[in-house]
Amino acid sequence: MSTLTNQVKLMGRLGSRPEIVTFKDKFKLAKFSIATNENYKDKEGVWQTITQWHNIVAWGNVAESICKNSDKGLQIVIEGRLNSKTYESKSGEKRYYTEIETSKFQMIKSKKQKASSLDETPEDSIKNSTKKPIKKTVVKAVKVENKKTNRN
Repeated sequence: MSTLTNQVKLMGRLGSRPEIVTFKDKFKLAKFSIATNENYKDKEGVWQTITQWHNIVAWGNVAESICKNSDKGLQIVIEGRLNSKTYESKSGEKRYYTEIETSKFQMIKSKKQKASSLDETPEDSIKNSTKKPIKKTVVKAVKVENKKTNRN
């Protein structure tokens, strides 16, 4: 392994409509968050879900495209890099903040378009997979890449 890279890839749902900021030089910044879920069985054998929220930023044409085509609940895949920042609060405390700067994204589908099989627990999915034939579905996807990824 000669090169270590800072790469992040997440699939989740938008928590709200992205906010966009346009700077004087007409460069755009979009800020939003996505939720990811992880399922597991607890000691009693009951399925539990852990939801984590991730802060996301996008620049330029990626920011514009995300804002034009997305809304709360949309399932999205993002690729980018992890940025850790520090700042000082009003009371003088040092605070830490982590965000993902996305350079690529792909929209999957909105929560309203969600198939009922996605509501099943992993256990239900396994039980039902032998009873139901596999259905092929076509999902319209939008993929945008930011050509300039060295943004600081």
